Amino acid sequence: MSAIVYRFTDHYNSFFVGVLRFFHHILLFLLGVHSVKCAGTIPLQGPLLIASHHEKLADQYIIGFQIRRKLFWIADITSPDSKKSLADSHFMKWIMLRIGAIPIDKRNPARNKDLFPYLLFLLKQGNAIVFFPESYLRSERKGRFGDFKDGVVRLAIAYKKETRKKLPIYPVGLSYKGKKATMKVGNPIYAAHLSERKRVFEAIKELS
Repeated sequence: MSAIVYRFTDHYNSFFVGVLRFFHHILLFLLGVHSVKCAGTIPLQGPLLIASHHEKLADQYIIGFQIRRKLFWIADITSPDSKKSLADSHFMKWIMLRIGAIPIDKRNPARNKDLFPYLLFLLKQGNAIVFFPESYLRSERKGRFGDFKDGVVRLAIAYKKETRKKLPIYPVGLSYKGKKATMKVGNPIYAAHLSERKRVFEAIKELS
């Protein structure tokens, strides 16, 4: 396994994440969210994937504060309206890596080297990984929902092929009404074929 596999886990800081969780009400308030209602649960142990609708900047913090376990995030660091990426900002990169973000840069593929093996490594260690299949925030795309990418399904299939074990994908829907947010967790989906991507994405839409 390449040394890059350990690059992100070395930066994850449970103390820093704990501090954010302690002050989560303040952080969400600053992001315009005054209350959160959550329906459904996600196991606190064992490997799994979470696929969520991407509506606002508060999305990842709501999920992170509602699910009380260590989470890693697939973070698209490129915006369609910007020539720069978050990876170019040392401060933002420092924060992202310490909360478990795994930055991918679609404009600079070299930065994504060994990403897939690293994700499989994390799952085999019993971790949970969060995907936002729409990639961009609602404000950065057209329409209520964006074009869903199939990376989360591909990863589940690869995990089953390597370990001979099924990997659950938990669809999560996020919606906002004024300053109130709602998070809904659906039943796990076990994808064995790429064609089941539609099932995952439809579940996310229904929950959102």
